[in-house]
Amino acid sequence: MTIAQYTPPPRVNPRAPSQVEKVWNARINVWLRSPGLLLSSYAVLLAHQRTRVRVSPPWVVALTVALATLNGQYYMQKVVANTAVKVNGRGAC
Repeated sequence: MTIAQYTPPPRVNPRAPSQVEKVWNARINVWLRSPGLLLSSYAVLLAHQRTRVRVSPPWVVALTVALATLNGQYYMQKVVANTAVKVNGRGAC
């Protein structure tokens, strides 16, 4: 297949321009997803510390907290950095 014959796949939402979609994706990551994952990590940690019944071993709780926290922060950083590059730093958050 040559480059001249390649046609890209259709966009998920053809009505939204790419830059608008990137800006809104960055906003959702910064204001909803990342704080939500931090709060869920805190809730898991509190539930483990404050309850008498141990459902999961401590290493499972630590792994869950670490993965949720790092996932939220990592993808927030990636999306915001990509948006800043693609839309020249305007409206990233």
